[in-house]
Amino acid sequence: MNLEQYLATRARDVPRVASRESGEWSAAARARGRDVIELSGAPLTLPGENVIEAAAQAARDYCKAPSRGLPELREAIAAKVAREQNFVCDPDTEVLVTAGAMEGLNVLATALLDPGDEVLVTAPGFFYHGIVELAGGTCVYVPTRQEDEFGYDLGEFDRAITPRTKLLMLANPNNPTGHVATRQELAGLAELAERHDFLIVSDDSYERMVYDGRDHISLASLDGITHRVITVQSFTKSYAMPGWRVGYVIAPQPLLDTFVKVHEWILLNCGYVEQKAASEAMNGPQDWVDAIRAHLESCRNAMCDGLSSIDELSFIRPKGGPFVCVNVSRCGMSSREFARYILDEYGVRSEPGENFEAPGYIRLAFGAKDPATSSRAASQIRSAVEALRK
Repeated sequence: MNLEQYLATRARDVPRVASRESGEWSAAARARGRDVIELSGAPLTLPGENVIEAAAQAARDYCKAPSRGLPELREAIAAKVAREQNFVCDPDTEVLVTAGAMEGLNVLATALLDPGDEVLVTAPGFFYHGIVELAGGTCVYVPTRQEDEFGYDLGEFDRAITPRTKLLMLANPNNPTGHVATRQELAGLAELAERHDFLIVSDDSYERMVYDGRDHISLASLDGITHRVITVQSFTKSYAMPGWRVGYVIAPQPLLDTFVKVHEWILLNCGYVEQKAASEAMNGPQDWVDAIRAHLESCRNAMCDGLSSIDELSFIRPKGGPFVCVNVSRCGMSSREFARYILDEYGVRSEPGENFEAPGYIRLAFGAKDPATSSRAASQIRSAVEALRK
């Protein structure tokens, strides 16, 4: 009996989440006895002790959260974006707490996309295609180039727009290139959205991870564009809480009311314990939060300094985020082959660029327990490339 005939075509044909697949590669390599260096796109640290205690206390309560999220957490989110990102939202009508940014993205795609609707996505860029395709939409890729430091060419965006364009999904900082959008780039994208009448999803999951003294500029903070912007953020990256699965969506009320309905049909509501912990993470002491960025910047420097001595490789030092997008096209392998090679033979995990519309590149996380581990990973890659030369 062919059970696959009962599967919906969209679900059957959608690829796996790329990072899950490479995680299985890594687990298999460890099972074979390979020492795999621990690199991560999320901070490898625990939240503050006050956050752990808040969760422990909440576990003793007999409570559940409302669909939109705990009022105290929604109020903390509104206060945070007003204080740090310079835009205002109503915690009662414009904030939805989700099970991580991924659920938030799936909720809004389901709520906004009809079959045939088009979504602009940068290339290289995060693997939004699965989210878009499961909702019935189609991704249209807008190229960015290494020689332009992966900056945004507004002419490329303009040429990609059609009458079916409904959304632009923009990760800022970009995953995997590490590009941090400038105010000029964001203003240009806002003008295109107004002129061609589409919405922008500003995926700010890495908004705290910006380096070299830069500031992250939230698209929603620009004058005259708030009504077209849906902001998505995550506790996984900013607050070192990957296992808690908490994120949030900020959107104008007419959109958010429907997002809440879709969220209810998927999840009903997010967990009470996780939300109490997230509230404490936002409202409590911030010294451990502030230390995350400085630590990741040190790891970035260690990784990039090590990679820069390898003639066959090239890259743009990331301005933000936890990844570096490395051009491996001169190594005589596809990026998928190269990713398997450095994992199986040298214990360095990466993701093939094909997963990010970037053949010839790999996505390499530089987050680690300490910069020495990031440097060791770069040294292993150097050994791998030297072996290929021979």
